[in-house]
Amino acid sequence: MGRTNLKHVLSKTAEYVVWRNMKHRCYNSDDKDAKHYKERGITVCDTWLSSPLNFVEDMGNRPTKNHTLERIDNNGNYCKDNCKWALLSEQSRNKSNNVMLSYNGLTQCLKDWADGVRIDYRTLSRRLSLEWSTEKTLLTPVGKQGTKLQNVGVYHCG
Repeated sequence: MGRTNLKHVLSKTAEYVVWRNMKHRCYNSDDKDAKHYKERGITVCDTWLSSPLNFVEDMGNRPTKNHTLERIDNNGNYCKDNCKWALLSEQSRNKSNNVMLSYNGLTQCLKDWADGVRIDYRTLSRRLSLEWSTEKTLLTPVGKQGTKLQNVGVYHCG
């Protein structure tokens, strides 16, 4: 099958849709996500920009329908060395609007801290909005719903 026919076949695949949407986010001002891509100067490498075939040759097929294209460095461009297929749960941890916390030499997003300390994400977020220290946010046990948390003058809303 010739390269032209292969391109036509490819245009009906999920990988083609990912490629097309990647380009649209980076180069069209009318895209709803332009502020996160085009306006931040995120671009697509020349190799991928010119051909969906090059994109698929570098990235391979999407492993499952639940995988999306992720830039490893959220501030970097779309290229072979900065992209991978990732599940949404993994990709959501690499967003520029994530709240990052550092404690005891470890820096991670708030969701990972919530999972690690077994306190609801919303509870941790609320504590931070009340300007609690990182240590107090992560280490204060959760009180029973509707009761005051120990040593603080706020009510738990979790």
